[in-house]
Amino acid sequence: MPSVFLLGCAWFENLIGEFKEHDQYNGFFCQSESKDWHLEFTSSDQKAKHQFDEDDLLVFYIEKKNRLFEMLRNLRSKGSPAVKAINPWW
Repeated sequence: MPSVFLLGCAWFENLIGEFKEHDQYNGFFCQSESKDWHLEFTSSDQKAKHQFDEDDLLVFYIEKKNRLFEMLRNLRSKGSPAVKAINPWW
């Protein structure tokens, strides 16, 4: 894992999993022990566009449907668009 990812994970306290060469993606999952969510950081050989697009997304894995719908309503009310991810595992 690149060092920037390791620093990001240190902020979340807990590395909970990782993967390599999974449909051309490498990545890992970080979580704060006091939260009911985690973040996934990925990298691939594709050149980054350095702009918001279908491969630069913050992906939420939320267990409770009511919390998911609450977050979706909140994001949409702030103008965040729904985007189909290019990564087949999102």
